[in-house]
Amino acid sequence: MRTLWSTIHRSSSRSVAPRPSTWLLCWPLGLNVILLDLRWDSYVHGSTELLGLQIDAAINSGNSGGPAFNDKGTCVGIAFQSLKHEDAENIGYVIPTPVIKHFITDYEKNGAYTGFPIIGIEWQKMENPDLRTSMGMKADQKGVRIRRIEPTAPDSHLLQPSDVILSFDGVNIANDGTVPFRHGERIGFSYLVSQKYTGDSAVVKVLRNSQILEFNIKLGTHKRLIPAHINGKPPSYYIIGGFVFSAVSVPYLRSEVCR
Repeated sequence: MRTLWSTIHRSSSRSVAPRPSTWLLCWPLGLNVILLDLRWDSYVHGSTELLGLQIDAAINSGNSGGPAFNDKGTCVGIAFQSLKHEDAENIGYVIPTPVIKHFITDYEKNGAYTGFPIIGIEWQKMENPDLRTSMGMKADQKGVRIRRIEPTAPDSHLLQPSDVILSFDGVNIANDGTVPFRHGERIGFSYLVSQKYTGDSAVVKVLRNSQILEFNIKLGTHKRLIPAHINGKPPSYYIIGGFVFSAVSVPYLRSEVCR
């Protein structure tokens, strides 16, 4: 296995250029090696707004973590999940190399994985011309309106609700929240944020009360008031007088809501 990974050529592109086919190398249930011929369908996004590749091949149990190759023999990502649905089949997902490189570089710089930075806002599209007029936007101005700012966000003391974000690090944001990507395509502007590292700075241009302001924001990771996970450990609890107390977490809340 060590010999295999040492001979793999990784893609150097910051975005993944489409190829007619991709090969997935996997070890289902720890058995023999299986080589799958895949077809790329599209980019998909999760709740963390990171790049992902959708492929038209099933990724069975044990296949996650296997490298995916394009037709040039270059590693373009790592298989990590599949879609299980009665109306769909042979749909899998791959973590592309830009995300993997970010993880590795982050670890090398900080000695630990610090995560992907965020702005920490909820925003609203500005495609409605009446909405743009009400916000004091000119005909040549585009952007998205801030609806809410996370109180623990690194920029909570600079940005304000109803600010209109016009650009991020010099890249103009469209009224639908997208920015230029590859070969005429567009992608959500959170992609620009995800290319940064914890502690990096970015210049954010906003429109506030019809005035253009620029802020130099130091980016940080999401500091959740309620932990998103408990690092794979069993939940801690305390029993007293017949009552069971446990630290609140997102997995706990999901288990209660989904009952």
